Amino acid sequence: MLVKKEITKRRRWRLLLSFCIALIAVLYWWFGHTESIGNTQTAASTINTESPKNNLVVAETSEGSEPNPSNLANESLTKEQLTKVMQQAFETEGQSLDEDKYPWARCLPDDVFESQEQVTQMLQDRDDYLSSLENSPILDQRLASALFSRRNYQNPNIPKESKNTELSRIINYLDENAPHPLLINKAILLCTNFAIERCNDELINELVAMDKHNGHTWFNAMTYWASKDNEEEVLNAIEGLSTSVEFNDNPASSIEVYVNAFDKGAYNQSTFGFGQNYISAVGYTAANIMRISQFFKWCDKNSNNPHILERCTEAANQIHHRSQSHLTKRISARMLLRNYEKVGNDDAVEQIKKSSALQDPPLDDKYGAASMMIAIDEKLGRVYIDYMKQNGELAATIGLPTLVEEFYKRDSNVICGSMYELMKKF
Repeated sequence: MLVKKEITKRRRWRLLLSFCIALIAVLYWWFGHTESIGNTQTAASTINTESPKNNLVVAETSEGSEPNPSNLANESLTKEQLTKVMQQAFETEGQSLDEDKYPWARCLPDDVFESQEQVTQMLQDRDDYLSSLENSPILDQRLASALFSRRNYQNPNIPKESKNTELSRIINYLDENAPHPLLINKAILLCTNFAIERCNDELINELVAMDKHNGHTWFNAMTYWASKDNEEEVLNAIEGLSTSVEFNDNPASSIEVYVNAFDKGAYNQSTFGFGQNYISAVGYTAANIMRISQFFKWCDKNSNNPHILERCTEAANQIHHRSQSHLTKRISARMLLRNYEKVGNDDAVEQIKKSSALQDPPLDDKYGAASMMIAIDEKLGRVYIDYMKQNGELAATIGLPTLVEEFYKRDSNVICGSMYELMKKF
């Protein structure tokens, strides 16, 4: 079961390594806050015209001139001064933060300063809301419920259930609606990783048949059969992967489903906003990806068999070149590296070592600031999701600083633009 973990104090360098909690990481890094900031949401300033935070400080610029974000970034403010200002803000639940003196603070989500008790309640409210969408007349909302609802997982009075209920919701959706790759692949992964009564070989074959043109589905089927140590079916699935016409595993698809389920047009009962939902969606997606390890373990266990080694290398090559997930690309690249080293293919080893999938994004000021702004500025965040959908996660990760720089050059949100300039400074 995917459970949201409370974020505790960590060292700065470790915080920056986790993109899915980028906003929280950077807040800890710069502001020295020692309590959990489990809930962040977008600054409504970018697209919500009803929010007072959307009113740009045009009075601070001369008439007819272009607003300059750096003018609002308090260039004289030192890192130590900013740390003190933010520590006081956390202690006073934001009341001490003077937005007239620090205009960039209007970009901060309203719920950054809420207590852990409030955050815990909102997490429960969010799960209740997702559960309630199961019978929604809106197809995308039913999809979000089947994909993400966890049925009061945080309630300590409810014993942990098997994954039967979760799988049942997915199967019910697939029975009543057109097949959806996200649900098909989650169902296969559930069956791979948990002892679920409804899971059997027949169900897996039915699920694969629904999405047989998708190489990602064949890949997850390989993982299932590997967990059963069924060599014949693993090799059949590798063949299915090699003949598939697409490989649809772009994380942006599931991220978009999640954040759209909480769109203010449909959900306005809570202060949860885009930022928190974006971070949660990235975490859920990454957790699903991490469930694929059985296939790679099976290949490693059987690597002394030349035929299996060859077929596993073929599959890893396909996954490495066709996947749109950065993490999947990295895992498959490392598998290729081991396999090529095992057979002494030095040229292939050197080529894989140069793969962009094995390179970490630059953890510099621009990258840290850009990561933070994705979760703060909803308009920017949605631009980034679209960019990821079009270019894949790896290209989007590498191109993030450039994307954000270009965004704030043309976007009219001077408030969030000034905060970005401030974050780059520190």
